[in-house]
Amino acid sequence: FHNYHSFVNEEKQYSQLAQAINPLLSGDSLSDEDIGAIAQFADKDMLQGINTASTTQKTKLLHTLLDRHGTGRLLFRNSRAGVKGFPKRQLFSHGLRLPIEYATLLASEPENIQLQLTPERHPDLVNTWTDIDPRVDWFISQLKSLKGKKVLTICANASTALQLSEALRIKAGTRSTVFHEGMSIVDRDRAANYFAQSDDGAQVLICSEIGSEGRNFQFAHHLILFDLPLVPDLLEQRIGRLDRIGQKYDVCIHVPYFDMSAQQVLLDWYHQGLGAFEHTCPTGMTVYEETQELLHECIQHPENTDRCFQLINQTALLHKELKKRLEQGRDKLLELNSSGHGRVEQFLTQINDAEDSPTLELFMTRLFDSLGILQEEHDESCYLLKSTEKMIGPLPGLDEEGMTVTYERPTATLLEHVHFLSWDHPMIQHAMDILTTDVTGKSAVALCQDKSKPAGSYWLECLFVLSAKADKGLQLARFLPPTPIKVCVDANLQLADKHFTRLDPVLPKMGNQLINALKSQLEKCLEHSHQHAEKSAQAIKSQRIAQMNEMLSDELARLKGLQQVNPAIRDDEIEHVAKQIINLEKVMSNAKLHLEAVRFVVNNP
Repeated sequence: FHNYHSFVNEEKQYSQLAQAINPLLSGDSLSDEDIGAIAQFADKDMLQGINTASTTQKTKLLHTLLDRHGTGRLLFRNSRAGVKGFPKRQLFSHGLRLPIEYATLLASEPENIQLQLTPERHPDLVNTWTDIDPRVDWFISQLKSLKGKKVLTICANASTALQLSEALRIKAGTRSTVFHEGMSIVDRDRAANYFAQSDDGAQVLICSEIGSEGRNFQFAHHLILFDLPLVPDLLEQRIGRLDRIGQKYDVCIHVPYFDMSAQQVLLDWYHQGLGAFEHTCPTGMTVYEETQELLHECIQHPENTDRCFQLINQTALLHKELKKRLEQGRDKLLELNSSGHGRVEQFLTQINDAEDSPTLELFMTRLFDSLGILQEEHDESCYLLKSTEKMIGPLPGLDEEGMTVTYERPTATLLEHVHFLSWDHPMIQHAMDILTTDVTGKSAVALCQDKSKPAGSYWLECLFVLSAKADKGLQLARFLPPTPIKVCVDANLQLADKHFTRLDPVLPKMGNQLINALKSQLEKCLEHSHQHAEKSAQAIKSQRIAQMNEMLSDELARLKGLQQVNPAIRDDEIEHVAKQIINLEKVMSNAKLHLEAVRFVVNNP
């Protein structure tokens, strides 16, 4: 941004602007106040008669606002408010009786908050706590009830995770693995993979706090929090290992705790005050900073129910107020631009249609055959490609010993040894380059069997290509890529809408005789074909030039409009687009037509 203070002022206005565009999103009329707020970011002529304008005009205004609005031009940020399909979260809390050994130690050190929340870490019990802690037997019982289901378990300390895993091995024999900061990255990956295996993998992965950062385990939907972190963001990180895109089931969060203890205070604060288990909690850290003193007091004195009740009420009110403020301050323009709403749907449809289309498979079957490559069916979705003695030349990417390929992405995803062929695959590109650059096949003679036409009738098929050359900076390929034009004329020099589905080859001697006998007629056919192709080329050039002018003129107007609110838009940027329009029109107007291939077809019913 050109100026920091201007940036700050512009960002302060987004709440007012976000409120003003609500009618545009809902299809309602804009009030004078709304129009006044929008007028600071849009041209006056775009707002004239906006309430009676068409949906297309309103959409154009909305996109203009998106384009000119602060960080909305540069920043992409999607929140759950704008993305659907996330799972629900359910809390299952399990109250347990506090062991006398823990109660004695906790009473002696009430000021030690960390000890109050994780009494198993006390030096006097650090090696024996698994024998007295009821959470261990509860944990084993819980895993038995969830037999066949993957369970992620997180606790604060690495030694706790190791000891819990050892107790599980001795007492229950359940397949488990651990994940902690003392392990190398390779060992962590190995543990995560063992947990991910569906058949012979571990049922439970026991992590230290490091497991709550970065790793994704959305194939599991049961989470056991053996203890609770004091920081709300860390709790959200833990739950986020399972609650993420790709999770197919509701996330079940199991929390064991000791009744009437600091653990219950923290559990109630999260659940009743912040609603942090069943919903994401963007206010968590702010509320924690505001209530930290009272929270610590209640953790140190859980028997003081009045203060605990006060903590819950104060937290809930503060959370509600902050959440309301965040909702009012949501940058809806930024969210709308990030979501791609109204622009992504068609693109996704095109991607899916291209994935499901058999066009590439059918095309490559014929192309491989013409190049002398054998394509055999391996199974329903795979083929085996082999080189043969008839190959025109080597094909880069093709294994000499053969290779298994598929045109279906799901198959390639499941089978690592199978090569996935798409239009962008290098071997496909090389094969097409060989076809288009090799002279073989660019002129041909063939026989057809059309009983509706007399014997000796003939047609001349010509393939022309309209193309131009320009500096790369003009981006000519966006507007006029090399464009094929096919023309077919008959013996009467008339255009023929002819599609040959079956053609028979002609012996070279007979082909030469036909061409020599009809040489003068074929020259006239070729001349007429070129004339027809020129007419088509002129129409194509006019259409593409008009499309280019419309697109780049809109871009030129956009840059000029942006420059009014953002001096960072340079004059030379605007000049570049203006010159691009002039130069492209000149280059496209001078695009030339050249003959790429010709085929002479004679009827022999």
